[in-house]
Amino acid sequence: MEEMKGFIQILWFKFFQLFFKLFVGRIFRFTFPGKLFKIYFQLYKDLNFNYLYHFLNLYFHKTQIAMKIHPSELYFYHSSMQPIDKQTRAYAKSIARFVNEIDLIHERLTATQWDQILLKLNLRAKDLLNRAHPDYQRLIAGKDWDEEGWLNILVNYPYLIKAPIALFRNRAILCKTPTDILKLD
Repeated sequence: MEEMKGFIQILWFKFFQLFFKLFVGRIFRFTFPGKLFKIYFQLYKDLNFNYLYHFLNLYFHKTQIAMKIHPSELYFYHSSMQPIDKQTRAYAKSIARFVNEIDLIHERLTATQWDQILLKLNLRAKDLLNRAHPDYQRLIAGKDWDEEGWLNILVNYPYLIKAPIALFRNRAILCKTPTDILKLD
């Protein structure tokens, strides 16, 4: 029986080793700090699935929060329906060689991604919204929303954003005028 337990431990160790090297290490570009190594080795020793569940949950939560942004690439979040966004996009192409355009009408961002953008902008979710839009008046105005509620509004109604957002070199700006994006240069 002891031989079987030792064999299972070795299999689990090899599984975790392969999983973290191939899947986690390459897809999420993650390097292990020393503390996570200790948790990692304790997992395969104890074979306790509760630890495994919490460790993986913690790991994936942290990797989603940290948005990886390439330093030479400008991320441009916009709505293709607004004319100011087209003008701002032209300025974006003048300051960065690589512009990653994210049309918020066609590509949905998660609440975590919105939260990271808001942190970089140093704004609240309601500061991004166009309060004059009829849908804002009909669906949102006059109600009490918590932080999670505001994030869900951004996820479900991205067309209510009042201006495009640009992220470049770990800085962000809400481009209320097309030339605002030049402040990132």
